[in-house]
Amino acid sequence: MAVIFTVLIRVGGWDDLRQAFSEARPVYILAAIFAHFCVIFGGAPLLWHFIVTLLGARPPLSEAYRLWLGVLCLRAILPMKAGSFVVGPNYLRLHHGLPFSRGAGSMALYHFINFYTLWVYLAVGLWWTGRAGVWLLALLTGAIGVVPFILPWMRVPVDWIGKRHRRVGDLLGHLVGGFTDISLPMRLRLIGIGCVFQLVDFMAIGLCLRAAGIDVPLAELLWRAPGVFLIANLPVTFMGLGTREAAMVAFFAPFGGKAAALAGGLIMSFSISFVPALVSLFFLPQALRMGLFSEMTNDE
Repeated sequence: MAVIFTVLIRVGGWDDLRQAFSEARPVYILAAIFAHFCVIFGGAPLLWHFIVTLLGARPPLSEAYRLWLGVLCLRAILPMKAGSFVVGPNYLRLHHGLPFSRGAGSMALYHFINFYTLWVYLAVGLWWTGRAGVWLLALLTGAIGVVPFILPWMRVPVDWIGKRHRRVGDLLGHLVGGFTDISLPMRLRLIGIGCVFQLVDFMAIGLCLRAAGIDVPLAELLWRAPGVFLIANLPVTFMGLGTREAAMVAFFAPFGGKAAALAGGLIMSFSISFVPALVSLFFLPQALRMGLFSEMTNDE
């Protein structure tokens, strides 16, 4: 991570970067933080609670929010998303009787929806700007369109494995249950909700760039922003630091220079990672009282 930042600062120029920060507009930084808060503390737990209820657990919405915030505080402690796939499902198993692997499947479906909607907007942006050939765009659009309809086919290899290893098949069946058991109308509804929240995230990227003095047209933002999120989520640095800034420079430097794009990336890391992680730590005592970190036992 330190190496990435060193290279980026040398490429962008320390003096230019310092000037970009000195000219940063606080109103856009505050707006970006607010947009990210709306998604991280509002939309994300709402979407996950919807998934969990579809899979058979019935935690009250207020409890689901407290649980989500408790899991979120792990971003300041554990790297990447390891905590969400362990702690949240374990709580649902202990307090709501949802098998652990099915709870982990709810997290898998949630992250899949986020990943899938990135490709939806990538296709929209490429069609809008004409940045790719028609045949490539038609292929990409067709692949994106067919995915929600073929998700239940994941049951085929699971059933095949289950006939040979019953316990493994049961575990995999719970894990992919969110992809196979939820009806097509509900899957499309979940994707639609995810698209709304993803668009707010993209708008937050635009606000971070505006804070650094870069104005990006919406059509360009729609196909470039997914690349930033995809690269930032690569499991190579802590909370995407370094990779996120490198992606911002790669995709948005043509609109305002490398130093300004790097400044926009640093502002984005501040608003999407540091501030939410620090704020969520205030909910850690309540998460402990809820039994969020109860000892795990394998009873499946």
